[in-house]
Amino acid sequence: MKAHIGVDADRASSLSERGMAVLEGVAAGEIAPSTAAELLSGLGAISKIVEVDELSRRLSEIESRMLKQTDDGQS
Repeated sequence: MKAHIGVDADRASSLSERGMAVLEGVAAGEIAPSTAAELLSGLGAISKIVEVDELSRRLSEIESRMLKQTDDGQS
């Protein structure tokens, strides 16, 4: 049986804040270290997904600007 572990969304809005909340839970004895390791691993995976999404968005924006500049230069 798995225990429910909640993180206060008001207290932990960013990934780093959520990670700190997990560590605080360990320090307070509310979360087992092994469970915290799994949670932090999941947060790490999410951070990679967010990073790829952000880089993809930024690259698309740069490509759009470059295409617009090329189109403006040929007019």
